[in-house]
Amino acid sequence: VQHGSPRILKAMRRPGGAAGSVGFFAALRADRPDLVLRSTALVGFPGEEEEDVALLADFLAAVRFDHLGTYRYSPEAGTPAAELPDPVPEEVSLDREALIMDLQAEISQQRQETRLGRAWTTVVDRVVAADDPEVADLLAGLDEGVWVDPAERETLAGVRRTGGTVALGRSEPYGDDLDGRVALPGAGLAPGQGLETEFRAVSPHDTWARPLTASGRKGEP
Repeated sequence: VQHGSPRILKAMRRPGGAAGSVGFFAALRADRPDLVLRSTALVGFPGEEEEDVALLADFLAAVRFDHLGTYRYSPEAGTPAAELPDPVPEEVSLDREALIMDLQAEISQQRQETRLGRAWTTVVDRVVAADDPEVADLLAGLDEGVWVDPAERETLAGVRRTGGTVALGRSEPYGDDLDGRVALPGAGLAPGQGLETEFRAVSPHDTWARPLTASGRKGEP
C-alpha cells in the first residue's frame, strides 16, 4: 500500500481507489476470516508532513495488517521523485519509521493472539542449538510473549537450560523469509518435515508451538 495519505500517494504516482481502502480489506477479511494480510509502507517521501504520517497510522490501525515492513525514502538519480522539493531529513524519517513500527508491533501482537491454541501445519526449515545466537532474541521475545498457559514457559526454559535443540519453521500465517518464524522443541525433527503443531505462545513476530502429530510430508505448508 506504501502509504495512507492520498496526497502522498498522488505524489508517488501510485494508484489509489477502492483497492487501497479500508473497506476493501474489511471485505476480504469478512469473506475469508483467516486471510493473512501483509504489506509495506514508505516514510520520508519528499513533502511528507506529520499529518500524512498520522493518516498512515490511522489507515494501518483500521486495516490491521498481520505483517508490515517499512522503509525510508532514499532518492534515486534519474527518478521524478529525486527532483521533488521539501526533502525529509533522515532523522525525521527515522522517528516516523519508529512510530509506525511501534504501532504495527501492537497490531501484529493482537493478530498473533487470535492464533493461540489453534492447530497449524508447520514445515521445519532447520534445527539449531537452543543457545545458537540465531535464535537467542527470538526465544527471549517468546519468553516475554503471551502464552496460552504461562506455566508452559518452563518447556521453553528447559530447552534453553539443558542445551537442547530448537526447530525453526514456517506455517500458513508467515511468508517465507519475510515474517516471523515458528519455533518448537527440535528433538526428533528434521529439515523438510511437515507436522501439525499447536500455537502456544506468541510475540509480535514469532510463535512457540508444540508438536501434535507428524504428517511425514515434506515441502510447503
